[in-house]
Amino acid sequence: MRNLRSHRSVAIFVFLVLTHFLQTVLAAENPDRVRFKAGEMGLLPFLEMVSERLEISIDASGLGNGSSETIAVPDAGEMTRERAKALALTSLYLSGYTWIQDTSTDLHRVVRQRDARDQEIPVISASAPLPDSDLLVTYILPVRHSPPEFIARNMRSFMPAASRIIPDDLNGAVLITDSAHNITKLKKLVERLDTPEAAKQAVKWLADRQKQAEDASCPSSESDRPSMDTPLLIALFSLIALVIGFLARGYVIRRIEGGL
Repeated sequence: MRNLRSHRSVAIFVFLVLTHFLQTVLAAENPDRVRFKAGEMGLLPFLEMVSERLEISIDASGLGNGSSETIAVPDAGEMTRERAKALALTSLYLSGYTWIQDTSTDLHRVVRQRDARDQEIPVISASAPLPDSDLLVTYILPVRHSPPEFIARNMRSFMPAASRIIPDDLNGAVLITDSAHNITKLKKLVERLDTPEAAKQAVKWLADRQKQAEDASCPSSESDRPSMDTPLLIALFSLIALVIGFLARGYVIRRIEGGL
């Protein structure tokens, strides 16, 4: 009986050793797979972990007071480096940050989203695929039917505060600065507005807006024009009141003198 238990203990020990050995071998055979520590951690420790696991250079010198904030990292298990990079971007994006990669030095500079949109970020045209991540980019989205201004005004309601959309009437497009994932969703909404039927309504909408702007700057109706009769009436009534006042004063003086 003791020998049986001893054999079982040895078998379990050998199994654990082999399992650890296989995991070590697999990890050595798959150096491109990484794993992040899950949970909440400070922003700077998170960036240090990402820099170490992905072997990339990260510049966090411009964060200022943001260095004390925390990042929530989900437990995604082992993943490829590209997937891990996308996960790091998503974690930063959800906390209001992103990074800008300098391709010449391969340096990833972490900044706030509201500051990143005015810096050198990738510009992607419709002929190129959008990244499958929350990388901040400027996307040139062409529109075929509806005016770009109509598209831009309607899309702003669906965009976060740090994003930007600018109509390009000259080239028939809108320029969207946002995360790649958000732009993918916006493209589907634009497809619903960029139809011949919606374009007819858009043209009427723009014409009404232009007419309202012209009416506001140049009033044309008689009711909008200032009346020229009002000052004349006021002056006339003032003159009449003045004459009545003098007549009443003369009458009172004559009555007083007659009484004396």
